[in-house]
Amino acid sequence: MSAIVKISRISSIPSGQPGAYSNCQNMLGQIKRLLSPPNYVANTKITEISQRPGVLAVTADVRFYAGVLNATSKAKWRTEWARTLGRAIEICRLEPTPIVIYDSNLPDIEWGSAFDLMNAVPNHRRILLAAPSIDEDLWRKVLLHRGYDIVKRSAGSEELKRVFRFAWLSLVTPA
Repeated sequence: MSAIVKISRISSIPSGQPGAYSNCQNMLGQIKRLLSPPNYVANTKITEISQRPGVLAVTADVRFYAGVLNATSKAKWRTEWARTLGRAIEICRLEPTPIVIYDSNLPDIEWGSAFDLMNAVPNHRRILLAAPSIDEDLWRKVLLHRGYDIVKRSAGSEELKRVFRFAWLSLVTPA
């Protein structure tokens, strides 16, 4: 809404007003920054170790986290672990975490509410749901809560790698 207001103000600046052109340029720059993706997404090169892709596993299950770690370790992806939603949100606030995989069996909050809370944290990310089974109704609910994908909890390392890679590429590839 504010971007629309600024655009209308730009068109109504009288020509001949001192500094009108530079004011317009400043406003256009602000609008461009508002509409463009965050810098860590737009400027990240997958080969840069300092800005390599990251995965946050939100689960209380050590075996599930070990599977995520196994899927990301060979590609040298940064991998974080949160056992609660509160800790996951804290990690996302502290540093950009482009991919979050959320365990549907986590007891502290229903996954749909968790997705809504994680989407409210600044920084663009892809949120995946790890569920025991997948059906159309669950897929529809994940999309409704702005989730990116669903993966079976029993998925192997290769399947997790594939899902993580597509989630990462969807963030860094221009639309």
